[in-house]
Amino acid sequence: PCAFGQPDLPGSKDYPGISRMPGYYIAGYHESPFDSFTFTVAEGGKAREQPVEGRKYDFRYNLMENRPMPSALQIVRNYQNAARSAGGQILFDTTELTTIRLNKDGKQVWFAVQTSNEPSGMFITMVVVEKQAMQQDVTIDAKAMARRACTATDAPDRINMAASSRFPSGRRRSRS
Repeated sequence: PCAFGQPDLPGSKDYPGISRMPGYYIAGYHESPFDSFTFTVAEGGKAREQPVEGRKYDFRYNLMENRPMPSALQIVRNYQNAARSAGGQILFDTTELTTIRLNKDGKQVWFAVQTSNEPSGMFITMVVVEKQAMQQDVTIDAKAMARRACTATDAPDRINMAASSRFPSGRRRSRS
């Protein structure tokens, strides 16, 4: 979308199923197949940190020019009410920050919405993490490592001969 000459950042898109506040455009966007974010949650009346791993989306929404500025509380309450309507849980709640968890297609989706202050133009940052395990890409073969270690210890004379042609520091002599 484009309004008043302020288009969304090229390549960006809203998170599916979560609309943005009216009068805002996407000014920052990043999507990562696997990352972590530490959310703030309330437990026993106290704030604590809760790291969540999975597919991560970062958004920054800026207010378009000549649009009325909502209050921080209005922004936070809009996201909280929408999440409750969709069966979500509010895990942390202040006038400038909220952490929400909901289930989508059998997966937990966590998101944090934070507002700036009025002199900054009341921008909104939102981080969404679809909780999931990481796909393992790297393998380690302990048997192959053990075989290589045996081969290396079988030839100590070759290693020592190569080292003896060097200074004690292991560097070769330079010819000047």
